[in-house]
Amino acid sequence: MKTKKILFAGCMAFIFALAGCSNGVKAQTTGVVNCYYLEVDVGGQTFSNHYSQTYSEVYEYKDDNGNAIYASTQVSWNRYDEATGKYKTCTSLWVYRDRYTTEYTEYKYVRLVGQLMEEHNFYLDLDKRVIDSETKWSECRHEQSSSSSDSSMSYDNHEAYQKAKTGYFQSDSINYNSIKLDLAQKGLERHTYTILSEDSVITYRAKWFQ
Repeated sequence: MKTKKILFAGCMAFIFALAGCSNGVKAQTTGVVNCYYLEVDVGGQTFSNHYSQTYSEVYEYKDDNGNAIYASTQVSWNRYDEATGKYKTCTSLWVYRDRYTTEYTEYKYVRLVGQLMEEHNFYLDLDKRVIDSETKWSECRHEQSSSSSDSSMSYDNHEAYQKAKTGYFQSDSINYNSIKLDLAQKGLERHTYTILSEDSVITYRAKWFQ
């Protein structure tokens, strides 16, 4: 595997091959590189990332009409019960149409459907000097992972992927026990873009697998 170092100076890109085992992949001077490892050095400060994968659970919630939503987390919060004068644990989500309304629909926790594969990819655009940091969720083809909060439950990962495609809310879209739909992200891809300065030094190793 070869590691490539890039120094962006003005509109020129200089490629240097570092020591390492070769897999026949040549250094690119143009186009987009799908990176396994990516390191950025700017003014003596170094930032690095590498491809990784993990698992993400898909939890199902339904309202009283049978409408379902899916989230990556199972919420748990305390609700005051006026009848008993005590707090009880609740696992429901309050879903608001937007951030301006005070009316919500309560979706009650139903079950853990299964898992998704969560991948973190990094794409280096040599022409535009931009790094695309991608988080992507796809169908999990592995056996049940031990990362599950309840390893005794049976999974259907294919069903989990099909359900998540209709809308999959991450924990950062859930504020305590509520979701405001106009603010929430619910897709299976997220992208963050970094624009490189002209004096950035980039060291990368291209992915050798898909």
